[in-house]
Amino acid sequence: MNKLINKFNKPNTLMVLTSFPEKGGEVAVENAISRYSHLLVTHFPKYQRVVVICEKRANEGPYEIAENVLVVPSYTYDSPAFAFQVGSALRKFGKAANLMVQFEFHIFGGKASIPGIMAVIASQSLAGRNVSIMLHQVVSDINSLSGHLGLSKGGFGSRVFNLSLKLFYGFVGTFCQKVLVHDSLLAKRLEGLVKQDKIVVIPHGSDLPKNVLTRIGQATRRSIGLNDGNVAVLVFGYLSWYKGSDWAVRTLGNIARKYPDLKLKLVLAGGESPTLKETGSYKAFSGKLQNLLKSNCKCTITTGFVPEAKVGNLFSAADLVVFPYRTKMSASGALSIAWQYGKPVLTSEAFDKNFDEADVKEALEQKGITKDDISFKLNQASFEKALLGLLQSQALKKNLGVAGRQIARGRSWDSVALLYLNACLGAYVPSFGISSERGIEAYAANQNTV
Repeated sequence: MNKLINKFNKPNTLMVLTSFPEKGGEVAVENAISRYSHLLVTHFPKYQRVVVICEKRANEGPYEIAENVLVVPSYTYDSPAFAFQVGSALRKFGKAANLMVQFEFHIFGGKASIPGIMAVIASQSLAGRNVSIMLHQVVSDINSLSGHLGLSKGGFGSRVFNLSLKLFYGFVGTFCQKVLVHDSLLAKRLEGLVKQDKIVVIPHGSDLPKNVLTRIGQATRRSIGLNDGNVAVLVFGYLSWYKGSDWAVRTLGNIARKYPDLKLKLVLAGGESPTLKETGSYKAFSGKLQNLLKSNCKCTITTGFVPEAKVGNLFSAADLVVFPYRTKMSASGALSIAWQYGKPVLTSEAFDKNFDEADVKEALEQKGITKDDISFKLNQASFEKALLGLLQSQALKKNLGVAGRQIARGRSWDSVALLYLNACLGAYVPSFGISSERGIEAYAANQNTV
């Protein structure tokens, strides 16, 4: 351990506090942030040392996943000793000047874990560390998530939650040098709570565009029960109210029965939310969803949790990807994957704010695509119109594929990792859109020590 500490305890080392996959384990089985963090840290340039502080598991000590990335399991999930455990780990790397926190509610524990993460942020900032935080979720009004959390709209509980959120974001804005978010909508929600010069938008990363292998797609279709004539409508991600999992089952079921010749099949891909499945509100939602699935079993296929190695196969098998979100509180890894595979997408109006980002808008406009072409209101008539319009237009499907791949190429994980270094370390990186290879060369040239 001392040898590893000496190797990584350097001033320009980036400490990362996050959830992280188990050594050799499935990257997304714990939560979506563990997958995100794994993809991010493994795409930092080799010149950048990174130490990941993550949850402890049985018999799991510090280990390297790359020559420049050390993982140090340190804290117990949902532990009252969280702040002490993290602080103890960070003290071993006292020379490291920068700490970056990957934050989403529930990834470190329940509500009781929030004071712990706040204590870590405040203590590290007061000790002189440059602290930054990526807020994967930004919620300005908890009433938009009433069905997700089991709260009454406008009730006392909602008012308390809203006040608590404002206090939390204000706290983060006070003690963090940079507050990172994934898009301009989430940044706008922080206005008045965080100074504008502290807010940095870094888009969700994407793997480079992948070729859809027909052979693999066909094999996957057969393996999950799709026939050759079926139109596979994919809804991907942990099952939840705010993502509209139940709405998709009900609405696709109705449309499939209305237009039997289309042979529509909803592929509901994803398991229970690992961070919420024990809560009362989620158990109630899950029970209602199971009843809907029973009544729509002839036109719905459920896959359960999808291992990372099979995600690409599933997207290859899909004819289109739908995002029926009731509200937007975060970016979407699934949307990044859909773009990566050049898949046509349809989104609810609550989710189509993703198309307002400059690079996305440019890619769509170049192919003559408007938001009206690919978004719908959360009612059956609106979705039916959008779905039939897409299925009947080969040009729209093709153009969406081309635009998606362009977006994915510009948001490569290499480029996103460099944007993080610019925000968290002040390291030189090229402007967004310049190739990662040139960025890595520029970054390395501007480092005095590695």
